[in-house]
Amino acid sequence: MSNEISIQDALARLEAGKFSFQMSDCISNHIAAQTQKIAELGARTDQAGVDIMKRDLRIHVLEKEVAALNGMLLKAIRSNALIHEGIEAAKSAKENFLRIAMPHMMHMTTEAKVKFAAFYEKMTRMIEEGWKDAPPQIKEFKQLLEKMTNDLYSKIKATA
Repeated sequence: MSNEISIQDALARLEAGKFSFQMSDCISNHIAAQTQKIAELGARTDQAGVDIMKRDLRIHVLEKEVAALNGMLLKAIRSNALIHEGIEAAKSAKENFLRIAMPHMMHMTTEAKVKFAAFYEKMTRMIEEGWKDAPPQIKEFKQLLEKMTNDLYSKIKATA
């Protein structure tokens, strides 16, 4: 405060036309102090500008990272959605197969069994009828072949 009063006194004396080296030193010191404060404020302002630019740069880097992470998250969500759709499609296909194709396949299998049984019966009857009219040598050959087959089957069964 005393510096303020003395600068006020010095300025008042300067206005009054009185001059002294003490008054000149006071004004000079006051100007130097004010210049120093201006320089400090300028340095603070410059540092604040640098700090603001650093903060803006950090914000920009963080925004880029967030954007990249959002992109990765979006890809993961899309992949998850596609996998989910694939699973649902597979479930639906399985249900449709079981609902539509399986009964048809079962029907066809049953029908094939019936037709195969009928075919087997006809072939058996046809072979039996054919043996009735066969010459005696062929009948003997058939009996020999049946005996050999039965013997071979018995030996295979005994070793197993």
